Amino acid sequence: NALLRFALMFSALIHDVDHQGVPNSTLVDEEDELAILHNDLSVAEQNSLQIAFSTLTQKRFALLKKCIIPDKETRKEFRRTVIDMVLATDISNPERMQIAQSKWNEAFDPPVDPQQHQSEHTSQSHQTNESLQSETSTIKEEDPFASDSRRNSATSNRGSGTGATTFTNAGAGIGGISNNTLNNTAPAMSKRYS
Repeated sequence: NALLRFALMFSALIHDVDHQGVPNSTLVDEEDELAILHNDLSVAEQNSLQIAFSTLTQKRFALLKKCIIPDKETRKEFRRTVIDMVLATDISNPERMQIAQSKWNEAFDPPVDPQQHQSEHTSQSHQTNESLQSETSTIKEEDPFASDSRRNSATSNRGSGTGATTFTNAGAGIGGISNNTLNNTAPAMSKRYS
């Protein structure tokens, strides 16, 4: 849709026109003229919109305006789209942010619940730790003469995010562990830390 594309580009160009360099809350707290004019709601964004649409209605932009919005219906759609996009940039407005979040949820999967994510992460950690304990006992069983430092090198970096790489690289110096065992363990480790 050409109109939507132009509205997006126009919104991006004008969304910070005449920005004062301070948050809306500061303009409201200081009773700035703009805050009073725009009733303390999305002050900077409302000001940008007012300047942009006032400029677009000047005679020197009549041809551009006629190309963009040739009729009343297109004008309404263009204005509504630009206004919605520019006001969506006001991240200090909780109602607008809630609307944006609900629209995001409609378009995409809802965000992961942090408690559910933590529960899944804890479950994966337990599974990975059990796997590592099993591998460590395999090392002890298969090479009882391996020094503690060599056994520990296979598991010492479990919590650092580099466990899979360290475990795989340490395998060459650990007697009795096949490459197949290491290759099966490394993906589990990298999955845990990705």
